[in-house]
Formats: sequence, structure tokens, C-alpha cells
Amino acid sequence: MEADHPDLNGFVVAVFDAAHRSVQKATDGLTDQQLYYRPSPDANSIAWLAWHLSRWKDKISSGITGEPEVWVDDGWSERFGMVAECTGLGDTPD
Repeated sequence: MEADHPDLNGFVVAVFDAAHRSVQKATDGLTDQQLYYRPSPDANSIAWLAWHLSRWKDKISSGITGEPEVWVDDGWSERFGMVAECTGLGDTPD
């Protein structure tokens, strides 16, 4: 009898979908001022957190599927004047 194995791809898709819904719900209707507000100099804005989460989703999805990263392949890193490898990890408030 074969043991049941978790569906890793299904799990990753479910986690990403839940994260997307959470970000969408949290940011829906916010003004630019609210999105970019930082409650302290060391805190991240909601906009930065949404970008960071989305960027990691893009990077991880690419690694799993073998598809190119949207951030790089669609030219978003260039449009924002950022290096393609940037994910926000290790960023400073500056």
C-alpha cells in the first residue's frame, strides 16, 4: 500500500494564493499616503512589504516552475532602476 504524500506543488500554490488574497485585502482602498507611511524610521511601509512578498513569490515560483522571473523578464527591475537579483532581503531603511 502506497503512503499518502503531500502535494508540495498544491501546497505552495495554496500558500501563494492565500498570501495574494491577504495582500489584496490589506491594501484595497488605501491611499498612496497610507501605502507609503512608515510608523517609525526603522519600519517598512505597506507598499514595500507588498512588493517584497510579491518579489519573493516571483522568485520562488520561478525556481519551482523553471519559468523566468517576471521581475526580470518583463523588465520591472530596469524600470525601477534596481538590480535583477533584488528581493528586499537585507534592504536598509535608506
